[in-house]
Amino acid sequence: MSTNNLNLLEIAVITYNRHAKLARTLESLSQSVMGKCPITIYDNASTDRTPEVIHDFVAKLPGLNYVRRTRNITVGPNLILAYAEAKARYFWLLCDDDLIDPKECDKIHSQLASLEYDAILLNALDLEGLSEGSFSSRELQQQKARLYYMGSFLPGIIYPTRIIDQAVLKSMMIHSMDLFPQIHLVHALTNADRKYYVHTGTALRREPNEDIGLSWVSYTYYWTKSITTLPRRERTLVFMDRFCATDKPATMIIKSVAYVQAFRGERRIDVFRTCLSMPLRFVMLMFPILLSFLCPRSILRKMAMTTKIGVLQPLDSNRM
Repeated sequence: MSTNNLNLLEIAVITYNRHAKLARTLESLSQSVMGKCPITIYDNASTDRTPEVIHDFVAKLPGLNYVRRTRNITVGPNLILAYAEAKARYFWLLCDDDLIDPKECDKIHSQLASLEYDAILLNALDLEGLSEGSFSSRELQQQKARLYYMGSFLPGIIYPTRIIDQAVLKSMMIHSMDLFPQIHLVHALTNADRKYYVHTGTALRREPNEDIGLSWVSYTYYWTKSITTLPRRERTLVFMDRFCATDKPATMIIKSVAYVQAFRGERRIDVFRTCLSMPLRFVMLMFPILLSFLCPRSILRKMAMTTKIGVLQPLDSNRM
């Protein structure tokens, strides 16, 4: 691989105590053209066989580097420091449970090598009505492509390194404990109206049955906390992007609870359990859910914004 290609794409993989999953991720990288790129493993002070796994892949991945933290700094700072170290033209951050499709990655790499695009939007298969090809941020928003929703999936966008400046890194670090600091990278791309290549194939997938100790309501809560500092207009767009990313009215009701709690700064732990022990509050909980199967969605949205019942789980950073 030429020097120019070496400087084209840099890949980082964040990991903590999941050596078996990490091995499968590195194996999938080694089978694609991406395996020839510089790859850095950012190990958050794992206590398992992670160092041995990385040693086993040194021969298969010629650009493999290993950075081991002296202590667990939690997932947010670990991934932000990985972004801060980016040096190539493009940067792709993976988790240790992300598996890539070698054939799809060949296509993605050729788009990067053309130098025509500022970013690559991956796994856009579920974006209804959006075809594969070149789009600006504004065009994607006009087509309701839900950029922030897609960007909340950590490896869902390959970023141009030049947008990862000190201002973006500072915003990410301030909100590093909110689980989705990469939202600020998406905002930097969107605000500058960058040119995307939309890839509708399944370039990567996450291993199933992953459990990091959070309910989907808690995910929504922390995701919402991550966007509360965006400018008001973008905050509203992001809110609606995420709110409409479901076809189940009952799910919309429960998710809206997490939005309200996050915007108001509330933290209600295991409220469902409390509701079950109090008949009146239990009826208050079930009433909007039952109505969700009968009411039009426009009415549900108004009702959801006034609902205050939800269930949250604290973020256990050691599980990340």
